[in-house]
Parts: sequence; C-alpha cells; structure tokens
Amino acid sequence: MNLLNKTNISFCFICIYLANCQPQLGEIRRRDLNLESIEDILNHDIQFLEEKSGLCTYSTKTNFLNCFGVNETFGCGAISRMNNLKNVSLELTNLKIVENNFTLDLIEKDSNFTFVIPENMQKIVVSIKNIDDFQEPGIYIKNDDCWSNILSFIHRITQVNFKLFLFL
Repeated sequence: MNLLNKTNISFCFICIYLANCQPQLGEIRRRDLNLESIEDILNHDIQFLEEKSGLCTYSTKTNFLNCFGVNETFGCGAISRMNNLKNVSLELTNLKIVENNFTLDLIEKDSNFTFVIPENMQKIVVSIKNIDDFQEPGIYIKNDDCWSNILSFIHRITQVNFKLFLFL
C-alpha cells in the first residue's frame, strides 16, 4: 500500500531532505540534495514499515523533523544546536532513539554514540529535547505540542528508525 498521497508528498518535498541513493546500514557518506528522488525513497522506506515500527528523519538543511508510522505522519519545526561541530557533512541512517532523562539520544545501533569525528576520534551523541540548554550537539523542539507528539510516537511504536542528515 502506498502510504503517501499527493498531499503528503508535497509536504515532504518542502520539509525533508533525503539522499539521492540508498546507503548501506551504518554508512556515513556525504550526499547531494536531489529532490527528484524523495518520493521514491520515502515510498521505499515507508512501504516496509510494520504495524509497530516507524521512521523519523531530520536534516540541518530544512530544520524539520518528520515521523512516519503505518497510519500516521507528522512533522515539527526544529532548531539545530550542533555546538562546536564545524565542516561536518554526514548521512546517518542506522540510528535508534534512546530515552535519557528529559532527552532523546540518537544512538548508532550496537553502540553508545551517534558518530565519531575522524580527526580526533571523539564520540558524539546527538540528542533531541525541548529545553534549550544544550551543552552537547542536539535538535531543539521548541513547540510543546510537537514534543508531546514525538514522545507519544516513540512510546507507541516499538521500533523507530532514525535518519539524521548533518550539513554544518
């Protein structure tokens, strides 16, 4: 079943950045923006969602967080708080969301961090939260209703995959 109708596709074209080809799991690569492939990529990823699985994406190019479930789609404006990260272009496609007190940490599956900076081997954890007190890199969700939607989504869905696109 195609979960995206023309209204959702228009919404996604405006709000989301996706890469022009499918990476391997855990692969970190720089991508060029190719809006023509967004519909195909979203349909591919979403068609394999099962009843209790979901997909969320965020890009620093759009500053918008989108989440997709089998019967729901929503998006939130977000503010990038990538403190002290410069000259970074990454596509991270193998992330899970881990609750940590009042934050949601984006963690590479089978590890305890989001990515490693190759120059100094520093492990970075990117978090999502709705309190603007970032000491670490993160994504700030200013709208309380949107924050509640995100929390509700991850509590209802047993497996949420996260794709993060950083262009700093």
